Amino acid sequence: MSAWSLDDLYPAYLAELDAFRAAVRAVARAIVHAHLREALAAQGVERFRATASLFGARLVDYLLDLGDLTADGAACRATTPLDDDPDARAALDRYAAGGPRREALAWFLAACRDVAGGVLAGGDGLRLLRARDPRGLLARWESVMLDAPILAPCRALAARALAAELDAPRVVFEGGAGVGVVLRTLLSDAALAPSLVNVRSYHFTELDPAILAMGRAALARRAPEPFARALRYRRLDLDVVARDPGAAGLARGEADVVVLEHVLYDVEDLGATLDALRWILRPGGALIFTGAFRGRPASFFPCEMLQLTLASYRRARLDPPYRTEVGYLPLDAWARSLARAGFTFEVWPPPSQHERMPHGGVVARAP
Repeated sequence: MSAWSLDDLYPAYLAELDAFRAAVRAVARAIVHAHLREALAAQGVERFRATASLFGARLVDYLLDLGDLTADGAACRATTPLDDDPDARAALDRYAAGGPRREALAWFLAACRDVAGGVLAGGDGLRLLRARDPRGLLARWESVMLDAPILAPCRALAARALAAELDAPRVVFEGGAGVGVVLRTLLSDAALAPSLVNVRSYHFTELDPAILAMGRAALARRAPEPFARALRYRRLDLDVVARDPGAAGLARGEADVVVLEHVLYDVEDLGATLDALRWILRPGGALIFTGAFRGRPASFFPCEMLQLTLASYRRARLDPPYRTEVGYLPLDAWARSLARAGFTFEVWPPPSQHERMPHGGVVARAP
């Protein structure tokens, strides 16, 4: 087992993912019934896709792949009534009742259902939710990122891979560091935490000032000396770094490790971002990033339904054949993009397992 293998996590993860998928299916059916049923019946799938938002199009593709919708000539109809499924209606409640680590994610699923009309009309789900409950939203966001069971493989891979790189004094750059998920996960593991003694400087960067403040406050309570003195907090937009690598605040080749936990798929220009990260990394340095590997809609859509409500997730610039999808990428697209930027890489879980276990990540090496 490698230093960052996730074999110990995946059995529990699979059970959690199955439960989450059942809850997402219930929410997706409710959204289509409330907002899309009539348009699909009148227009059919192809005409609907021509004008639909990305959220709407992928939602319909998901239910078609599941068999909950069927395309019948010019019309698209439900195979069973979408509003008359007692088991589906209870799925979200059952998921939420499965333990405190699920509660925040269940809240976001219900919120996604509640703001779906605005998102389908082109709105940003994050802005819509902030208008409803700004303080509650941030607290639940922190809880999801730190505790949601389906994200455990991503948190663990980032923390374990980072700790494995800290075998000598290192300079670390973390982009989109958010509430400090990577460091808080590492600090909570007694076997990993001692590795932080080898951090010369840790550049903790995040675009959203409120989330940056949450991460800084949490680490102020948790980070031991002298690691606390090595932390450098900064508000930073990775899209700016893509245009000007020096904006990262590091010299060329200064970073030994770059960490992007649930961030890299979200940048506007993936090719330029990878080139910029290669610029700040020393030869042989490590780029560690996490997310989910895109698969068929029936199994994968639950991994991105919440993200699809966010404007930031929908803005990526396509760059065939390197990037052909908005949002999460399939492994072959990652492989092409990383190779173009000169990186070699390892992936976890193994590619043959991505359909069943999509959450994981990549450890890439700069040339």
